[in-house]
Parts: sequence; C-alpha cells; structure tokens
Amino acid sequence: PYNDSIMAAPAPPASPAASAGPSPIYQKESQLKTVGIRVYLAIVILTVVSAMIYSLVAAIQDGIPIIFLSTINMLLSGVTGLVVVWWYKKDQLNEDKLWYLLLLGMLIIFQCVTADIFVGHAQQKSTAATTDAPPHEVPPIRLVSPSPPGPTIKA
Repeated sequence: PYNDSIMAAPAPPASPAASAGPSPIYQKESQLKTVGIRVYLAIVILTVVSAMIYSLVAAIQDGIPIIFLSTINMLLSGVTGLVVVWWYKKDQLNEDKLWYLLLLGMLIIFQCVTADIFVGHAQQKSTAATTDAPPHEVPPIRLVSPSPPGPTIKA
C-alpha cells in the first residue's frame, strides 16, 4: 500500500538540445507544400509592391490625394498579411488554418487589382478634365419683336 511515486525524486531538466523540437529533416509539412506556400506568398508580395508603386507614381504625377489613401490601404493590408504569415510560421496559427492564410492572400490580391483599376480610372478622369475642349461658338442672339397674330378663322 506504500506509493513510491510520491517520494520519487523529480526528473532532471531536459537538455536545451532535446527541447528544441524536431530536427529540420523531419518537418511537419511536405517540401512541396512549403514551396507552394512560398511561391503563393511571393506572388502576393509582388502584387502588393507593384500596386503600391503604380499608385504612388500615379499620385505623384497627377497630384490626386485620394490615391495616397489607396497606397496606405494596400500597405496596411500587406502588413496584416505578413503578421498572419508570421503567426503561421511560429505555429501560433494551427496548420489546419492554412485556408485562412490562402483566403487572406486572395483578398489582398483582389484589393490590389481593384486599386489598380481605381487608379487607372482616376488618371483618366484627371486627364479628361485638364484637356482643352474645342472652342464652342454660340450663335448671336437676335431680339425679335413679337409678330402680329395670324388670321383667325370664323365659323
């Protein structure tokens, strides 16, 4: 009836090498999945950077201040995406939440495409408003006295 486990000495602390986790050879994800995620993230980052450069150049050339807001919006979305990637990389976001990372990337790409369309339309409107219209000739106005009433028909 005597329990030896209560009186047993505590286990020695684990060595730092043993608690570091699995070796890099035995990864949780396959190499193909890792490469696919990296290519997808590179496409998203390239899209964000190109959209930001396009909108910054358009805002500086045309002097349209609203396009700067579009650039800031894309910058904030890119930072949000990088935070989610960081969480996924550091295992703070579960592996089964990879769909969230992919969905966020698709939304950021969609935002960049719509921002490019918005910037393109804003540039067209600004160039259309600054072009000189051909001169419009207004015919001279002639003051005419009222004419006498026409013949009346009597029945």
